[in-house]
Amino acid sequence: MMKKDEKNPVIKLPFEWAEQKNDALVGRLIWKTLVPQFATELSLSMTSIIDGIIVGRFYGENGLAAVGIGAPILSVFTITAGILSTGNSVLCASLIGRSDHEKAGKVFSLAILWSLILSVILTAVCVGGAEPIARAFGGNQEAGLLPAVTDYIRGFSLGAGMIIFRQLLAPMVNMAGGTKFMYISSLSILGMDFVADYVASAFLDAGTFGLGAASALSYVCGCLVLVVFYVIKRRGLQVNLKSCFSVRGSLDILREGIPTALKRLCDLVAPVLTNRFALFIGSVSTMAAISVMNSATRFPLCLVLSLSTTVLMLTGTFYAESDREEMEQACKKMFFHAVFWSTAASVIFFVFAKPLAAFFVHGDPSVVDLAAYGIRWYVIGIPFLALNQCAAFYLQALGYLKISNAIMIVDRLVTTVVLVYLLGALMGEKGIFIAYGVSEIVLAVALYIIASIKIKRPVTSIKQVLCLPKDYGVPDEDCLFALFHTREDAIGISNDVHDFCIQKGVDERRAFLAALCTEELAVNVVSYGFTSDRQQLSVRLFLKFVSGNAEDAQITIRFRDNGKPFDIIKRRQLVEESKTDPTKNVGIRLVFATAKSVSYHAAYGMNNTVITL
Repeated sequence: MMKKDEKNPVIKLPFEWAEQKNDALVGRLIWKTLVPQFATELSLSMTSIIDGIIVGRFYGENGLAAVGIGAPILSVFTITAGILSTGNSVLCASLIGRSDHEKAGKVFSLAILWSLILSVILTAVCVGGAEPIARAFGGNQEAGLLPAVTDYIRGFSLGAGMIIFRQLLAPMVNMAGGTKFMYISSLSILGMDFVADYVASAFLDAGTFGLGAASALSYVCGCLVLVVFYVIKRRGLQVNLKSCFSVRGSLDILREGIPTALKRLCDLVAPVLTNRFALFIGSVSTMAAISVMNSATRFPLCLVLSLSTTVLMLTGTFYAESDREEMEQACKKMFFHAVFWSTAASVIFFVFAKPLAAFFVHGDPSVVDLAAYGIRWYVIGIPFLALNQCAAFYLQALGYLKISNAIMIVDRLVTTVVLVYLLGALMGEKGIFIAYGVSEIVLAVALYIIASIKIKRPVTSIKQVLCLPKDYGVPDEDCLFALFHTREDAIGISNDVHDFCIQKGVDERRAFLAALCTEELAVNVVSYGFTSDRQQLSVRLFLKFVSGNAEDAQITIRFRDNGKPFDIIKRRQLVEESKTDPTKNVGIRLVFATAKSVSYHAAYGMNNTVITL
């Protein structure tokens, strides 16, 4: 089943072994997407956490309630950011997966143009209309909270443009390999927000306006770091705002971004409805406890959003490559990460709920106890939330937008609000907190039942519910996979490619060309791009029998590695421009002379080259 050279093993695998051996590259790809995405989401939410910590120390119970009521203003901006960022990311990931960088650049430019236009509009509306917004959020005058909520919204809204623009840039910087810049951006947001919050409260006594403005200033710093990546590194898609406007392109971004926008919208509407109900059946203390619960659970919520966004972005990339086996493998890995890490976070936060609550509240044991109760119930639902969100984002990436939208609305609005009102009316203020965890469990169970009915048997594997078209990809027996990391391995694998093609009925000439292309590119990648044993190159060869005749079979060879960038297209350009001896670089010249198409793109720290013969 598996052939090895004793000195330098070349692993040639049928597909039942490929999944185990290729986990390394797929796993690294997931991590390279997940960790920077988590840092971005956490830094976005940490401003609210830091605001909660500072306001609890300096402004007490009323300050906590005011920040809690005003916090949904962030969702106003992230709704816009979600449409642009997600719509742009999904479209660009699909286009890059098909190596259409020019069209991807136009999509990105259009998204930037809309971010500039909408940023100006939202800033003007929210700064000028802060008081009506505060009233709509539940900052009623009777409790004395309206001025504080209004001030917080007005200060926070000064950063609307930077919030939107940073959310748009972050996934593109990550895709272009700017991981370090993303970390620096996140750290600059956290550092600046803490310092600015403390100065505004301890020295300037600027109240909730100062807290909101400090958050706005931190987003400016974080956004500038990502802009510097594009200015200095000059990596990523090309931006041209002069000729990018397109009505159809705008509608495409809107269509792909709607599921995320619905989630953000529900995250705005649901707290407003539940906060009003909490103030109706409870008191300011109840609202303060909810504010603490929301702040304390930001970490697991950011983790869930990062996991689901990773599913969205990588599913789009893998799906565009038409590789069924790797698509199935990647989904198993992504959903495993979703369950494992969300469960781990839930256990930790459940155990340390009371110390977490006490960290936000100073000198009020009743609020601490109620907030700890809420945190525990909230995190019970986190693993189920992760599954629900990942399922919705996965379906979005595959184009099942109506189903994805329905899951988003039911998850983030319907079940939560209905159960809060129902359990709150039956059990009082504690029923409100119970509803947050129970709502996610109810939806997860409902989705499992629906999926089991759909496939007419209980779901026991994620492979059963991937919803891939029957003709997606090519049959396993028409695929060859190899994984290696040395030059000797790269030379040896070409013989396996040749033999595989001959066994499948491909003529000698095309089998030889497939072997030649494999050896030439693999040797160059390993020789110029690898510096350690941790770097690996995977080669997948696909035979697609369009007419059923082996002589007309389309041969596709896909290379993926985590070494230094090696762009064979640029290498060819350099060879042609240098006008060197035509007997040199014969391998690269032959590849381009014989291949129907050659494409290259770098994404998430991986080099991807596809040769079609």
